[in-house]
Amino acid sequence: MRALMGWFIRKIRTMLWTLFYYTFSRLFFVGLGHGCRFEGWVEFPLRGGKVMLGDRVYVCRRTTWTVLDGATLSLGSGVFIGPGIVMSAHRAIRVGNDSLLAEYVSIYDNEHIWSDIHKPIAEQGYATSPCSIGNGCWIGSGSKILMGGSLGDNCILGAGAVLKKPLPAGVVAVGVPAMVIRFRDDGKTR
Repeated sequence: MRALMGWFIRKIRTMLWTLFYYTFSRLFFVGLGHGCRFEGWVEFPLRGGKVMLGDRVYVCRRTTWTVLDGATLSLGSGVFIGPGIVMSAHRAIRVGNDSLLAEYVSIYDNEHIWSDIHKPIAEQGYATSPCSIGNGCWIGSGSKILMGGSLGDNCILGAGAVLKKPLPAGVVAVGVPAMVIRFRDDGKTR
């Protein structure tokens, strides 16, 4: 009975948050597709850029999206955003259609500049480079995609991996730094 009650409460909470975001979508999104669902509040610590969601995007709780002025965050149709995900767009982050991001994934298209030893890092600004995740990708739990990191279509990034370079379509990559261990089309290591 307790499990049934928990399921019912989660469904009601998701319906209410979804209603909230569709009612006030102009405050948060440039584009909000049909059939999107939200489990809870999406934290926007710095907002001013464009956030666009395709159709059937599912956003879990404890999600944080930083989108600076002039930056874009674009989620394609059928994207799943797991709990605790952090995305920081100073220029552009794009997630392709039907991609799955597991819990606690972090995506940053920026990093601090720290080259001047005589100046505090906080005063040196940041560098940016767009991050892109192709269609049909699966990003494992706790993975990090950093400035310059991108995935082609149908890739898998293993749990806990750290990606800072572009990877071609159809690969499986794991580790720190992320390294290709095989191609999905034939399963062979290359």
